[in-house]
Formats: sequence, structure tokens, C-alpha cells
Amino acid sequence: MGSKTNLIEIVRRVLACLFLAAALVTFLTPAPALLRVSSVDFVQEQKRELFADDRRLPLADYIAKETKERLVSVQGSEWQDFFQGVSATASGKPPNNAWSERRSQGWLGADSVFFRPDEAPLNRVTGNMSKSGATYLTLANSAPAQYLSVLYQVPFEMLDSAPPGLAYPFRSFSLWLALLGLAIYVLLPRAKHPPEALTYSRLRAVLLPDLLGFFLFGAFFAMPLFVIPHVASAGNLFDVEGGWIFLTLFGWLFALFGISLPYTFRSGLARWLK
Repeated sequence: MGSKTNLIEIVRRVLACLFLAAALVTFLTPAPALLRVSSVDFVQEQKRELFADDRRLPLADYIAKETKERLVSVQGSEWQDFFQGVSATASGKPPNNAWSERRSQGWLGADSVFFRPDEAPLNRVTGNMSKSGATYLTLANSAPAQYLSVLYQVPFEMLDSAPPGLAYPFRSFSLWLALLGLAIYVLLPRAKHPPEALTYSRLRAVLLPDLLGFFLFGAFFAMPLFVIPHVASAGNLFDVEGGWIFLTLFGWLFALFGISLPYTFRSGLARWLK
């Protein structure tokens, strides 16, 4: 009976930790990349140039210089709607809620909109886009000429300004995974003690150590998931060359300590009360 009870208690906590880990992974794992799209006013850009030679160039020559080998011409009603949507959203007047949810956030200001690389219509031109600098789109047969800049950004570059719904595409699953782990912890049957048995307070001997253990496990497990995408250009938890694998191993090693804490606490309490 005792070994069966111990097995159930082990399964209860291991499953709860596994679902907590899954909830943290889905909550903190960012999209591998997003496209940041902004309207470009080359007239104003030229006026802000530091070098006088650039400011004196004819506008057409200045645009050609800035967009050299990185200009893609697009046309069609879908692209016209796209250009209008980007301009309106960046200026604070999004056409609808779907556009509003794409607007950039944070201290950099809401002057851009974000898209996944596989979303239309941008997915038609992603093959021509540079990943090391801005690619420019121009709307054919538009008067005056309209331009957009498109930046390919990895998590390190976009997490401070991208809207959470796009930056973290799996977050909608995290709450359900956490609730499932909580349900397993609460609903798995617990051993019933005889009325005359002397037992420790469940709150102090079971629930509080478990709560502390789950907190430590979650905090250390989440540490590399949160830190590395924000500060490492590669964003890889197991990046050996950049050394980030050591932070991951350090955090997850201490997370295992969080799992073992309730058992260490209870065994110590049992010895102290003897």
C-alpha cells in the first residue's frame, strides 16, 4: 500500500511539473522571425541625412542610392490595400482590429506593423528579401511613388516591439496546459489515513513544500527560455559556440532541485519530529 501511495505521489508531481514546463515553453517560445514593415518617406529621409552631398542629390538619385539592389516593384489591388493598411496603421488609424493587432509596441513607438514571413501578400516576395538589411517595396504605377521598408527580424531584434500575439504564437495553449497540470495535481487520488493516525498538517508538510518546489522549478526552467531570445542573436537555447547552452544547463539543473525539494523537506521534517 505504501509503495503504491508513493508512486501516485511521484506521478502527481512529475506530471504537474511536465505540464508546467509545457506551459512555460508555449508561453515564452517566440516566433523564429517576423517581418517589420514601415512606410518610407524618402523626401524626409533625405532632409535628415548627415552628409551634405546626400542632401543635394536629386530625389530620384537619392532613392536609387538608398534602395540599390534591394527594391522590389509590386502591383495589384491586394498590394494597394496592403500599402494603405500599413500607412494607416502606422499613423494610428488602423482599418480594422486585425491591423491594430499588428501595430508595433514599446518604447520604439508604433510606427510599424508586423507580419509572419509566410503571410500574404508578403510571402510572394520573401524570396527576394534581404535578411541583413531593409528590403524596399514600391507600388507600381502609383503617383506619387509609395515605398515600404521590410526588415527581417529574429527574436533578438523584434521582441521589444512586436505585438505579443505575433511574437509568441503558441501562448494560447499555455493557460490550458497549466490548468491541466493543476487538475492532475488536485484530482489524482490521495491516500486516506485512518481517523486515529497521527499525521503532519497537509498545508505545512505537503502543500507549501510543493508550492515552493513548483515555483523554483518554474523560475529556473523559464530563465533560459526568457533570457536567451532577448539577448542572443542566434536565440538558440543549446548554442555551444555562443556559450548559451551553459545558461540552459544551469537553469534546468536548478529546476530539478525544485522538483526534489518537497521530498527533501518532508524527509527532513520526518527526521526532526522523531
